[in-house]
This record gives sequence, C-alpha cells and structure tokens, in this order.
Amino acid sequence: YGPATSTAISANNQKKGNNNLVVACLQIGLHAHNISLSAGVDKIFGVSTEQGVKAFQISNGLTTDGIAGNDTFSRIVK
Repeated sequence: YGPATSTAISANNQKKGNNNLVVACLQIGLHAHNISLSAGVDKIFGVSTEQGVKAFQISNGLTTDGIAGNDTFSRIVK
C-alpha cells in the first residue's frame, strides 16, 4: 500500500452500491480482521459490507461513515 494505491483509492472510494474487484479485496481484508460478512465475499458493497466496514472503522478509531477510503484501506493492510 503505497502512494499509487493511495491515489487510486482516493479517486475511487468504495461505498454501498459498488460492485467490483476492489470491493472483493475489501471484503477479504475485513475477514482477515475477523469481521464476518453475512453475504460473504461477493464483490457487492451491500448492507453486509457496509456494516462490516463500520464495525472495522469503530474498532480502529476511524470516522464511522461506512465508506472505504484511504484511512480504512491503509488500516486494513497493516
């Protein structure tokens, strides 16, 4: 996770409604941090992923907005 990734994430924050491979990576990262998603890893940023992101943000002292941006992604990869 370096400057190029940070720039790409800044331009493409992941939020409810997105459906792509970045969401799948986010879901895998949440699972790696013991955050269960009822929908599993499906590439769809739905209610399950939004709740997982919020839970992760709360447990890591991040702004709890349910949007996976730089702060959330950089903390997931640490």
